[in-house]
Amino acid sequence: MTGETEHISARIEIDGQSYVLDADQDLDDVMSVIATAAGGPPSFVTNRSLGQTINVLMQPTTQVILYREHQSQIETVAALDLPRTDWELLP
Repeated sequence: MTGETEHISARIEIDGQSYVLDADQDLDDVMSVIATAAGGPPSFVTNRSLGQTINVLMQPTTQVILYREHQSQIETVAALDLPRTDWELLP
């Protein structure tokens, strides 16, 4: 028996530089922090990418694109171990 689960990963592009965000980051929180920083005087925004901390200086002209990538994964939940019949052994 197999089950299908959906995995959502996120990638952020800041002024043309792309980063894969760590899975435990709240994407709504990331967007809110970036929007707040971009609306005021230049300030640093911190994100995590592949276990590393990234600090980016945000200002009103900084271009940011956030991609949410939905990926389906098929997982094996249980496998039946039935005896083979003779016809399954033929080449």
